[in-house]
Amino acid sequence: MDSPSELIIDSAQCRFGNRNVLNAVFLNCGLGEIVGVLGRNGSGKSVLLKMIFGIEKGQFKHLTINGKIVKKAFLTGQVGYLPQKRLLPSSSKVGFAVNMLTTVYRDDLLQNEHVKRHLNDKMGDLSGGLARLIEGLIILYGDPPFVLLDEPFLHLEPMLKLLFIDEIDKFKAKKGIIITDHSYRDILGISDRIVLIHNGSNYQIQKEEDLITHGYVPDVL
Repeated sequence: MDSPSELIIDSAQCRFGNRNVLNAVFLNCGLGEIVGVLGRNGSGKSVLLKMIFGIEKGQFKHLTINGKIVKKAFLTGQVGYLPQKRLLPSSSKVGFAVNMLTTVYRDDLLQNEHVKRHLNDKMGDLSGGLARLIEGLIILYGDPPFVLLDEPFLHLEPMLKLLFIDEIDKFKAKKGIIITDHSYRDILGISDRIVLIHNGSNYQIQKEEDLITHGYVPDVL
């Protein structure tokens, strides 16, 4: 039975032409946990998050949020999503985006020095790393109880990455967070559970050596 505070996608299938990307994949995330999703380029990590959010249809999925069947999560207001590509228009001012996309935690977000300093700046005028950080913070501080972060550390210099990892950890007790990234050690360090997408299927990763077993990393750690 579904947990009363849980996002579950089951039997996720997606095919592009003759290529099966996902084949009966299962993933769940409850409030109060961080689930890391690993996989090589083209393994279907981003496709899976898009299917959850509702912008990729796929061939089949059974998606429930808090026990209710959902077709497109973005219509429920229960799921926030940070895609790999730019989220906000270049012409959008940081302050406008904050006001549009946050309510409950807005005052806390406005105390963040990186956000506060750039409230009147347009997203297009920020460096790639700073824009990525601010977009990630806006999604993390948004109202939805579940958050999908697709490679949130992309373009982040080390200090900004550490800052964002701290912010993610801060919200662990309040939200259910699904996160992907190619920096697998960062994902291992921050996540409560790890799922590997490989050959279209999902595998539970109990320890770092399991990534060797499934061929995700070479036999040298």
